[in-house]
Amino acid sequence: MAESAFTSTASTASTASTSAACQGRRLHIVLDLDHTLVNASEHELSLHHPRDASARQLHSFVMQNTENGASPRYLLGLRDGLHAFLQQLEQLATLHVYTMGSKSYAFQVVEIIDPQHKLIFGRILTRSDGHESFIKELVHILPDAAERRG
Repeated sequence: MAESAFTSTASTASTASTSAACQGRRLHIVLDLDHTLVNASEHELSLHHPRDASARQLHSFVMQNTENGASPRYLLGLRDGLHAFLQQLEQLATLHVYTMGSKSYAFQVVEIIDPQHKLIFGRILTRSDGHESFIKELVHILPDAAERRG
């Protein structure tokens, strides 16, 4: 069912992309990592890959260089249809990622989602970027957009 929701969203983006292409502009799509593209939880059992990890698209990783010096272990679940969804959107727009997580967390998750670096070419925005990054505004992705808004 999640796959059809992704497909519907990609179809809507395709229509918007056609309009933007007619005007000579590429779309910019900001995707929230947590609870949208992936579900992650800190978990001791994530030391070991679950037996059915490939079927359920589960990954585990250990965070390095955290703000408090700890090395938490995470279990990461990818949404069904995620790769097909990202492949469709990448053809239509520049993909950016946003998370309230740390920069090291975001880069590790993006590495799992897009290990060949073929899908996500935009910015990776995190809470550690400063300048009011907690406020979700496109000005963080396209700084000159604020000037155009007036």
